[in-house]
Amino acid sequence: MILRINIQAFCLNEETVAAVKGLADERLLIRSSINVELGGAVKALEVLETAKTPDLIIVETAAEGDALFGELDSLANVCEPGTRVILIGVQNDIALFRDLMKMGVSEYMVTPIETSPLLDSIVQAFEGDSTDRNARMIASIAACGGAGSSEVAYCLASELTTTYDSEAIIIDMDVFFGTSALAFNVQPQQTVVDALTQFNRLDSELLQRFLVNYNDKISILAAPAALSANIQISAEAVDALLALARQMTDFVIVDLPHRWDPWVLEVLVNAEEVILVTEPDLMNLRDAKNMLELLSAKRGKNAPARLVFNKVGKSAKTELSTKNFKKMLNVEPEILIPYDPGLFGAALNNGEIPVTMNEKSKVATAIKDLAALVSGKAPVEKPKKKLFSFLK
Repeated sequence: MILRINIQAFCLNEETVAAVKGLADERLLIRSSINVELGGAVKALEVLETAKTPDLIIVETAAEGDALFGELDSLANVCEPGTRVILIGVQNDIALFRDLMKMGVSEYMVTPIETSPLLDSIVQAFEGDSTDRNARMIASIAACGGAGSSEVAYCLASELTTTYDSEAIIIDMDVFFGTSALAFNVQPQQTVVDALTQFNRLDSELLQRFLVNYNDKISILAAPAALSANIQISAEAVDALLALARQMTDFVIVDLPHRWDPWVLEVLVNAEEVILVTEPDLMNLRDAKNMLELLSAKRGKNAPARLVFNKVGKSAKTELSTKNFKKMLNVEPEILIPYDPGLFGAALNNGEIPVTMNEKSKVATAIKDLAALVSGKAPVEKPKKKLFSFLK
């Protein structure tokens, strides 16, 4: 959940200032504004008497007892309803904590504080505040062209909707060479280009018209797959499209092209999960190394991209092992998808998804494992079939 909030912090010491400023490097707050001032509760009252109240105020205080509650009463008079307050104080007292929660304080933390627990408190304070379905966004991208990130994305969408009884929207962002319409054997009337060029007027009703249904669980916003598509994709348009899609489903699967435009990086930073699909060869190793290093800096240690080996066994004599990748990248592939040209070829010719053509294949097993890693959900148990249908 990427938060888009205004944060105003009023601190008393430099250690707290450093902890708050550290929030600017956190992926979950990449869309938020953070302002820090010294002066504690006194400064907060001075500023908020004349300024618009932000979504969240963080106030550090050295006051105790009645003086502390006096400060909070004064703050309540200058804060608009709905403002979240995180209070940082010096008393480690459970009774005080309970009293503060009753007063409406979102969280009480005892000095000294660190960035990570402060971030957790902020996320908890705004949890459930959104009116959308909080769809989980999963971005799939190839380290090298032809690694098969699109096939992985489509198989993953099928598995997620089946195993977790959920709905998914697949957004094919490869405007010029997208394969979603072909893979799912659908004939879209509108494409992702229509959505991006009309993002200023886009709403759920209009987006629904642009989607084509594959089944009752999967909808597709296909790419035109035409070299004549004349569009310059902007991060603003992509952000508007994805924000709306997340209000309409349980999973948003973004199939990204093999290019490194600013909007592509924005999607990779904002997604809950990033799947980096590689073939086990030297070129993929080089490009995966560059991408992982950049994504690690942007997404942080708590949200790493997931490395997936695809087409394993295609060239057994020359392909690199997982040990080779781990030695160079310090990251080991989490999922290995075997090379099965017969299955993928038959699926494409029949307009079906490989994992549904053969649910017992090694490919299907690998995709099931990948879905378990990225879903953020527990599988929905299917009712057991009874031996005799007439038994109740």
